[in-house]
Amino acid sequence: MASSRATLDPHESVGSRGHPELALICDGGHAKPTGLGGVLQVDAERQQGLATWLAVFVATEAQPEMLADWVERTDSAIRSAIPELGCDERLSTTLRAAVEKHWLAFLQNLAHPDFDFRFVEAGRTLAAEIASAGLPLEVVIKVYRVAQQDVWAYGTEAIKRIPDGTCSQSDALIYFWDRAGAWLQASIEMSTDVYNAVKSKQMASPADRLLSVVNEVLAGDMHDPRRISTQLGGYPIALPQTALLLAGAQPDASAGERLARQAAVVLGLSSPVVVHPGAGVSWVWLPGSCDRRRLIELDDALRGLDMSMAVGATGEGREGFVTSHADAAMVHEIAGRGGHDANVPRVRFYEDIELTRSEEHTSELQSH
Repeated sequence: MASSRATLDPHESVGSRGHPELALICDGGHAKPTGLGGVLQVDAERQQGLATWLAVFVATEAQPEMLADWVERTDSAIRSAIPELGCDERLSTTLRAAVEKHWLAFLQNLAHPDFDFRFVEAGRTLAAEIASAGLPLEVVIKVYRVAQQDVWAYGTEAIKRIPDGTCSQSDALIYFWDRAGAWLQASIEMSTDVYNAVKSKQMASPADRLLSVVNEVLAGDMHDPRRISTQLGGYPIALPQTALLLAGAQPDASAGERLARQAAVVLGLSSPVVVHPGAGVSWVWLPGSCDRRRLIELDDALRGLDMSMAVGATGEGREGFVTSHADAAMVHEIAGRGGHDANVPRVRFYEDIELTRSEEHTSELQSH
């Protein structure tokens, strides 16, 4: 296997292989880093030698058999150092994917003059899964520290095989270590942010966690119905969805909870999802169709609490969860423009708003 590692043909041009040359600056023939992930400043001849070796190294290491060898060795080293990752099948699979994607992304950027870190999605998933599994942050950091040791040992051995007279081994070593160190440090920082975000969500109150899930669904960031149902405590998201928006002058979340349960009872539906995005406001979802005659029965209860109820049009499944809420929000906004009127019904329906708007539009067209 060693014979297939990256070696250098001193007569082979970088341009003929289709790899970009490095933009290096002449600095009296002394190699030095230009900063985080920066390019070495060397004379033109050494510049060409380093550029050529990098192009060969990248092209060789990206070959499928070389990539598989790298992934197997690094993945094994990490699992050996952190046994708990190997005991969890999902973590083990994600770890292997992260090792591969990180290495490919690193190779893709290695020969370019500018350091351009890209946190691969598999790395983000690994940090999130480690946090969800209840493992400490030190596990995330150790994953990258073990990988760092393996990268440096591997790169050092590859650089030792550079033929004399083709590329300065010291130039290659400084450049490689600079890039690898910057990549791994950035990976640790990004992974730590992801880990802490997951932990913060876990430590939030049940109400805050529920609101967070609802916001993700409404924003289109969560699509899988099974995952949504699980995150919402088993709520049947696949059924038709009717959204309500309850609003009152008093910041009383318990009133919203009571009215949501009453709405479910009068409609003969199972328990609703209820979240409280702000003082005096409750968002409600009911798993089923709306019978307006039954909901109107809540008018007296709403008046007694000085609250209003906006009802969205029923929609199907996850999409209906989103669209019905948008309808209810629009009803609430339009109803609010008219100010407070004791004679106005406290239960307002999207269908009524649409009918009124349609009639107004028709009247306007007729007037012209």
